[in-house]
Amino acid sequence: MTDPIVNSEQMAQVQQAQAAAPTDVKAQAHAAIQEAYDGNSKVGSMGELREKAPEMYHATLKALAGRIVEGMRKHGERLKKAMRQG
Repeated sequence: MTDPIVNSEQMAQVQQAQAAAPTDVKAQAHAAIQEAYDGNSKVGSMGELREKAPEMYHATLKALAGRIVEGMRKHGERLKKAMRQG
């Protein structure tokens, strides 16, 4: 079996596409916000955000969940420390 032949022009196109496509959630959410909203845009509810900018809605939920998990972890550590100290 032979390897596919890729020329430098094809590699350049792939690299440009990879550079143009953000891969992490924060970058995707930021890009969605920039497209959908400007500095004066307001959202009245999470339902409205879900309809107008689904990527931002999901990024917001992930951020909230992360804060809750971190708070629970810290609380557990404080509880363990208090139990050890008696």
